[in-house]
Amino acid sequence: MGFVLLLRPNDFIADSMATLLTKLGLQPLRAASLRDLDQLPLDEVVGAVISTAPTSVVQLTFIESIVKVRSRARALPLLVTTMVREIPRAALALGKELEFADPTLEVVLPTAVGLQSPLLGTSRGVLMLRKEDVESADETILALVSRHFRVRR
Repeated sequence: MGFVLLLRPNDFIADSMATLLTKLGLQPLRAASLRDLDQLPLDEVVGAVISTAPTSVVQLTFIESIVKVRSRARALPLLVTTMVREIPRAALALGKELEFADPTLEVVLPTAVGLQSPLLGTSRGVLMLRKEDVESADETILALVSRHFRVRR
């Protein structure tokens, strides 16, 4: 079993994300503060989920969160959750934000084509899921998250 760090967990998505991760045999670790993030042992963490929500209990912006996680565990695959419904617009906005954190990061969309992306499971790929994707947890979404966090199903 691996752990997945939930950083900046949005109340609207966090429970559904925890359910999705549990279905895959992963255990969510919620970071409720900067201290939590600094003290968590990352050797058994297989990925991190970061919310784009404008507010969070963790006093880091979305970009600061990515920079912080990458500084502690550069090779960790990232998954970003968003409340935006329109995929193309959200992907474009996310891509621009990621350039500030790390220009090597690239967005992977939650599609059947995205499932074939060589970026899944790498530190360069950032899987983007909407609230609806997380809540549905359909086979494509489960396959994407499994592949990204290198889970054997």
